[in-house]
Amino acid sequence: MDITAFRSQLSIALGRVSLKTQSVRSSLTKLRARAVENADQLRFALQRDLRGLQTVSRHAMLFAYGQAGEFASQLSVVLEHARAKIRRLGSAAAKSVRNAGSKTRRLREARCAKENHLRNMVAISPEATVVTDCNRRLVIANLKALDLLGISECNASKFSIDAFIAYGQIAGLTENGVLFREREKRHGKCKIRRLDGSLRLAQYLFLPNVVPHLDLYKFMNAVPYRLAPPALAASETRELSIQPRAASNSLAGNARSIKGFAGRT
Repeated sequence: MDITAFRSQLSIALGRVSLKTQSVRSSLTKLRARAVENADQLRFALQRDLRGLQTVSRHAMLFAYGQAGEFASQLSVVLEHARAKIRRLGSAAAKSVRNAGSKTRRLREARCAKENHLRNMVAISPEATVVTDCNRRLVIANLKALDLLGISECNASKFSIDAFIAYGQIAGLTENGVLFREREKRHGKCKIRRLDGSLRLAQYLFLPNVVPHLDLYKFMNAVPYRLAPPALAASETRELSIQPRAASNSLAGNARSIKGFAGRT
């Protein structure tokens, strides 16, 4: 092969390579342009989506702020109502406490007045009169009662009525206390054992609950109960049960007086 033919073939081959290179370059240029275009489109799409997301977020925040403000307003109204109700309840509770304290004070003052009146009534009573508490312990006794029982005023509170009167002698009075607390007078006869051991036979008037939880006893026509045979003791009991009408009238008068005091209390 001569040089001329080789050059001709080489020229043809180089021309083909040049064409192929140009085609490749053109394709690369198109691809680059398309890639740039796609990148721009993607960037624009991303920016558009980002702006949309920002808009949605802003709207959501505005909505949330609006809801929060409305909720805060409603909560403020509810709390204000609750505070007002608490103030009203506090005021009512304070008023109830004041009323209860005032009522308790009035009841205490009324009871003290009743007890003072009862003390005065016992002191001026012409009969032996004592007052006991709910445990039957002596709390008030006039001089005649102290003399009848054989005790002193300073020691009276150390004794109960049971130390002087045996169970079962006074109607409605049992070993466990007063059987009935209503203000119904009871009367009869009983034996009283003085502190020195001697006995007295007397008529009694018993008024339970003359003041709440205080019972009143009156003893009248007390006579010595001599240690005699049963027949003689029974005779003395019968004699005491048929005392003169004046004694009966005195007993009835005492009962009316005490019943009137109980009615006032």
